[in-house]
Amino acid sequence: MTDVLTVLLDSNNRHPRIESRIGPRVQHFIIRNECIQYIQNVMMRFRRIDVFLSSEDRPIIGNQLHLFHNIYFHVYYPTVNDIPNNNMSNVWVQVFEENNLWFKISYAIYEQDWTRFIESNYSREAHTILQSTHNIILEEVKAAKLGVQATS
Repeated sequence: MTDVLTVLLDSNNRHPRIESRIGPRVQHFIIRNECIQYIQNVMMRFRRIDVFLSSEDRPIIGNQLHLFHNIYFHVYYPTVNDIPNNNMSNVWVQVFEENNLWFKISYAIYEQDWTRFIESNYSREAHTILQSTHNIILEEVKAAKLGVQATS
C-alpha cells in the first residue's frame, strides 16, 4: 500500500487546478464515472484518499463509492445556508462552503505531509516537502487577504 492521494471531482468544471499552486498534487476529474472508476481501481494501493466533491455529486457516497476506512469525503455546498441542518456527517464525510474548497484541499495535503514527515522519522526530505507546502499555503492565504490570486 502506498501513500496518500487527493482527488477533486469537479463535474461542473468550476475549479481548475490553477486556482492554487497546490493544484498539481490533486487528481482533477470532470467526468464523474472516470473519477469513480479511478478511485475504485486505486483504493487498495493508498493508505488514505481524500475525495473532494460538490453537494450535487454527494449521492455517489454510499452508491458508487462506499465509506471505507481509507477514503475520506469532503463535500462542498454553494453557501453555508445550503448545508442541510440534518447533515449526516461522520468521521469519513466533512461538509463545508464552496469558497473554502482550495483552502480545505491545501489543508488536507498539508496534513498528509505532516503524517509523512512523522512516519519518516522526521527525515530531511519529508521536512522539505512539508515546508514547501507550508510556504505555498502561507502565500495563498496572504494573497487571499489582499483579494488576489497567488501566482503559480
